[in-house]
Amino acid sequence: MDWDKETKTQNNYSDIYEYQKHNGGAFSASIGINKTSELAGWSAGKDTPELKASLDRIRKAADELITTIDGHLAELQKEQVWEHLTADDVRNIQCIDSQYFPVVRTAEHTLTCEVHGEPMTLFYEVSKHDDGEGFTIHSDGKDIWDLMPEPELRKLEPVLSQAVSFAGWQKELEQAETAAAVRDVRYGLYETEYLNMSQEQISALHEAIDRKEAALTAEEGRSSEKQSVLEDLKTTKTSSRDANVTRKPKKQKEESR
Repeated sequence: MDWDKETKTQNNYSDIYEYQKHNGGAFSASIGINKTSELAGWSAGKDTPELKASLDRIRKAADELITTIDGHLAELQKEQVWEHLTADDVRNIQCIDSQYFPVVRTAEHTLTCEVHGEPMTLFYEVSKHDDGEGFTIHSDGKDIWDLMPEPELRKLEPVLSQAVSFAGWQKELEQAETAAAVRDVRYGLYETEYLNMSQEQISALHEAIDRKEAALTAEEGRSSEKQSVLEDLKTTKTSSRDANVTRKPKKQKEESR
């Protein structure tokens, strides 16, 4: 459809009107538009079909404009976040794998986390040298090692180290198959001078130990009770068979008489 100059002007005003409604009027104020009568009165003298067609076109254009601008704003905000990344932005950290290479005295850890709601995989490496210890932290996609300032990387490193320690104790508890083995894990916690975990992680580990010890103790109790019943049945059956064997010769002797 060909639009005349007047209709195009009216539609442009309406596009702006729709967008400023979406943004609470802030947009129109920022560009100096405050012509309510001009925005609302453009439809005067229009026939219903022409007015409806123009309104449909206006709504479609306004939706596209709003979606495009909101998308650009979201991208800009995301880029700004990555440009000012801090250690506190890295959340929900969990260690999922650890390997140690004694020849080169290096430990490699893989961790999952979220950065502003986006999932991310971190690769945390700790190397021991004669003059000390060093670390690196890298990630898939946007490399956190390049994006995060050094002070923030040094702040993040001990948090990752604690996540690794916590995962190690969790694995040890997971491998404990008896209540006695679970108690050994508890004793190990008590005897370790430096746990390298937050108080929250230590509390969570003790709670997990309590739950598993209680469950295994109850299971072992039921198993012991079942075994005891089986032993009693076995003893009763054996005693009954022995009694029958004892009585048989007596019966044979009486028959011989």
